[in-house]
Amino acid sequence: MKGGLIYTDSIDNSAGVDCSDHEVNIKILLNQILANGDMTHKQRNRLLEEMTDEVSQLVLADNYAQTQSVSMVTSEAARRLYEHSRFMDFLEQKRMLNRELECLPDKDEIALRQANRHRVDQAGDNDPSRLQQDDLFRGTDQFGYPG
Repeated sequence: MKGGLIYTDSIDNSAGVDCSDHEVNIKILLNQILANGDMTHKQRNRLLEEMTDEVSQLVLADNYAQTQSVSMVTSEAARRLYEHSRFMDFLEQKRMLNRELECLPDKDEIALRQANRHRVDQAGDNDPSRLQQDDLFRGTDQFGYPG
């Protein structure tokens, strides 16, 4: 992949879920108005049709912002590995996380990753294409840099 990122279905499909949520909430509101006799079914349907473009724009804006937020956090993940490691330690101590079950690295693997990240940072060579060739990262799909 050159420049693309694929997130889990919960992110990639969130616009559909968001759209459905908007539709259900609007219909619940309008059904109460219908029940009170303040609107006819024909008026309700016309209003729903008129709202389609605006709701679509709101849903797409939400989806864009959500994906952008995930991308921004992801871009900082390697530099914040120490923080993530400490948080995983905390969750493990509270028996709220099982690293093996969640396919998360153990403490030794994290230490190795931190050492390699430090080595790359110290070398001043942060070219993403070079990192993709590093043995540590070979075979991973964590890079979404344009080719």
